[in-house]
Amino acid sequence: MTDFTRADCRLQPPRSTAAWGAGMPSSVTVHAVGATVGIRDATSYQQTWRNIQSHAFGKGLNDIDYNFGVDYLGNVYEGRGWDVQSGAQHVGNKVSLAICYLDFGDGDVPFTDAAKQ
Repeated sequence: MTDFTRADCRLQPPRSTAAWGAGMPSSVTVHAVGATVGIRDATSYQQTWRNIQSHAFGKGLNDIDYNFGVDYLGNVYEGRGWDVQSGAQHVGNKVSLAICYLDFGDGDVPFTDAAKQ
């Protein structure tokens, strides 16, 4: 398993950030998003991560919505990181860390033990 930073994934800088309040986050929310169908390598997942950020920017958002992404092998992709509120929930962004599971894009990928780690 590898941890990939924002720089590794070539993410653009955020437009703005909001730090967590004292004692936050207090929960974790897991989302899932499809990657390009059939991909299985970290380079392709990094591109998917950039695409997710581009989609967020296209909607006028400040950054990628998620604090971190994770693929089926357990590789971690930094988004907003530990210190910045998520933007992935309609409610709960101020208290819940958002993790995005990057599946294979076919909607039929179990949440693997490696990803749970």
